[in-house]
Amino acid sequence: MYVGGTRRSVGATGAISSWAARSTRRSFVSCRVPWVLGPYTIWPLYVLGYLALACAWFYSCIRQMATAKVRQIYDALDARNPKQALKLCNAALGKQAQGPPLISALKAIALERLGKNDEALVVARAVAASKPPPTDDVVLSTLQIAFKALGHAQEATAAYEAAFAANPGDGEMASLLFSSYMKSSEWAKAQQLALKNYKQPGGEEQMYWAIACILIQVDLMSPPRPLTRQYAEAPAPASAAKHLALAAAMCGRAASQGKLTTEAQLLLYLEVLKRQGADEAACAAMEAHGALIGAAEDRLRLVAELHEKRGLWREAQAAHTEILRAHMPEDWEAFLGLMRNSLRATEAPAAAEATEPEGGGAAERGSPAVAASEASVSAAA
Repeated sequence: MYVGGTRRSVGATGAISSWAARSTRRSFVSCRVPWVLGPYTIWPLYVLGYLALACAWFYSCIRQMATAKVRQIYDALDARNPKQALKLCNAALGKQAQGPPLISALKAIALERLGKNDEALVVARAVAASKPPPTDDVVLSTLQIAFKALGHAQEATAAYEAAFAANPGDGEMASLLFSSYMKSSEWAKAQQLALKNYKQPGGEEQMYWAIACILIQVDLMSPPRPLTRQYAEAPAPASAAKHLALAAAMCGRAASQGKLTTEAQLLLYLEVLKRQGADEAACAAMEAHGALIGAAEDRLRLVAELHEKRGLWREAQAAHTEILRAHMPEDWEAFLGLMRNSLRATEAPAAAEATEPEGGGAAERGSPAVAASEASVSAAA
């Protein structure tokens, strides 16, 4: 390497340091850079770096100003001062025909709270109909609040549908659309969306969302009943048989494929089987996957309930006894279950003897006709 007209054999780092120290243009080379670039080719990089820093700073300032404006609007709405919120929205929008969608959506909420429903609906519809459609979850949720307050919740769902159509592969947007369907009580559409997303990679959880939608539809088909622990034990109508069969088949296939992995999924499976009246299948599911239920007392309580429904009083009695002895000695429901099943277990043999067939059963010996015949025989003797 030639430095200052003299050939010196030094390492790469030494050459760079030597050249940087001896260079007459130290203002351009103040760090270790390859000497082959030279001072005349380094300075544009510094200029570009400073420009990038200036642009980032300018963008950050603008973003902070916009965030401050939005925060002021939120504060005014939270303080129940929609007039001030509307004033801030108009100031932020200025003379723009179509300003930032979030501020326009907040303006719709302010107009609705001022009683100007027609104007609020026009503003909200303009935001929803903008091209490209809004896809930010904050904007969409704000629009949903505005449309729901105006009595047009279905238009908020349409906005979510347009956002999902613009990003069909976005899993988060699919979840937002599913949530919108659930909020607007469109259970069939939510079920279809969940089944569609279930076929996508990593969409196993969506299947259980679809099953939950099926159960909601089954409950709507059933007559009204009080929300008690026996809510699911009411017989489902005949029109819901296909829905329950579909839900049970989906759960059973997931269990056989090893996709039944959480407590919530197991409880959903048991709810389907309870509504279907398949108590034996429910007991089999508990035996195979009962370890998914973390609390031992909850698992035993479910086992006792299933045994009691099948008439296995001794097994149900044993489950309640284990709850009281090993886990919750002051559980009143377990105590009542223990007493109830103990009484039924003692009554069962007497009932069986009372229903024995002809040929010397206890029921025949206790009947008036048998007693009269026995008295006549003893008198003859």
